[in-house]
Amino acid sequence: MVIDWNDIQGITVRGNHFPRSWHLFYAFPSALAGKEFLKWIRPLVSTAVRLPDDQSPDWLTYVGLTYPGLRKLEAEPLLKKFDPELTLRENVHWTNPFPSEFIDGPEHSELGDTHPDDVSAGWWNGRFRTNAIHGSMHIYCRTELAAQQRLADVRAQFELLDIEELNPNGPGTLPLAGQALEDRRRVHFGYIDGIAQPDVDWENESPESGKVDRRHFLLGYGGPIPSAPSFARTGALFRNATYLAFRWMSQDVPAFEKFLTDSAPLLKDAYPTATNLRELLAAKLVGRWRSGVSLLESAVNESPSLQPSDSFSYEGSDPDGLQCPFSAHVRASNPRDQKLNPIVAEVPRLIRRGMVYGSPWQQGVNDDEDRGLYGMFLCASLERQFQMIMRWINVNDFSPKFSGVIPASQDPLFGARGLANKRPTFRIPIVGGVVEIPLPDKAFVRSRGTVYLLMPGLTTLTQLIASE
Repeated sequence: MVIDWNDIQGITVRGNHFPRSWHLFYAFPSALAGKEFLKWIRPLVSTAVRLPDDQSPDWLTYVGLTYPGLRKLEAEPLLKKFDPELTLRENVHWTNPFPSEFIDGPEHSELGDTHPDDVSAGWWNGRFRTNAIHGSMHIYCRTELAAQQRLADVRAQFELLDIEELNPNGPGTLPLAGQALEDRRRVHFGYIDGIAQPDVDWENESPESGKVDRRHFLLGYGGPIPSAPSFARTGALFRNATYLAFRWMSQDVPAFEKFLTDSAPLLKDAYPTATNLRELLAAKLVGRWRSGVSLLESAVNESPSLQPSDSFSYEGSDPDGLQCPFSAHVRASNPRDQKLNPIVAEVPRLIRRGMVYGSPWQQGVNDDEDRGLYGMFLCASLERQFQMIMRWINVNDFSPKFSGVIPASQDPLFGARGLANKRPTFRIPIVGGVVEIPLPDKAFVRSRGTVYLLMPGLTTLTQLIASE
């Protein structure tokens, strides 16, 4: 089936390079108000249609709906037109077309958010619960003027329709705001980001060799990849939708940089030819140098002549982890061809979008300022893709390479250190042994809030608006 690019929210297919963003959450007072709000939003939603550069807009707008939001919109009669047995009642999973993780919403324990600072009761600065969110808007802007105009427009509609803005920063303040760093490719920890996006075959029902099937990211195309809601039961209603896990992550850059300084000497004996042990440790933690160059291409000293590349394998080039440690962030989240435990059918992939927030760190000047990343993870299955990768990040047990390691290893950058009250070490394999780097009790990344949303296609939005 040929994809209708006008029906897909554009963020699913490609990222953007706009430097400003707003991330707003809201609650509908009634189904009627909710549908009026979506009616206003629908023509503003940016689709996957490519526009010439001279027609590129000053802003891009995307919308998501939570399960409570779909219930508030009274979407059940629309579902029953496709199958009279379908319901949106909770705890009736056998006739509810949505997967349980979307119905129930994110659970902090499933995401490894077990540190007292990270549990869901404290998410969103404690101002509202995740299940109070009915929908979201994600607006990316080319200029500051465009950003202020769009925020004013949205808030005017909130007031007109009595939509409640759920703002973690409090009433009368700016919502969650993204601001790209001077080098827009980098995040606060100093690494170039967004390199290893899945190479999706959007055009063909049977993907070309080496490419990822589009059904890992789009609902409603049937075939061997299960789609929930079920393609068979809902027909085309949810075609071209995708799930979004939005995750607000605060990053402790001063603690990370201090850790590099304090721990780099532990590599001295293992890497006598290294010219910069501190940057080598930073590369080992992630699996890439901060420039984006893979450790498989430049293992001990960074090569200034190399560019970031994604064409490498672990089992074929580094089966023993001597170049890229098994628990390094990029290897833990995407082990590629590394052998997996039998219960894992395939390596899950996510489309990652995001935006940094907060000012760049200046040592001794703004150490206490909040800074971090708004992560947007797109997939067709929250459980099989997003949640599985989160489990891998927090407990590295998905491969025989980790068997017998006690306590279980973690992703050293994003792993939740409070998990099971353990303080794991970061293990760096070397010839004839391993270098163990103790990790601090408090993780470098703190979870501030997670919400699961459905990003519907434009046809779905139209039907939701018109449903009675």
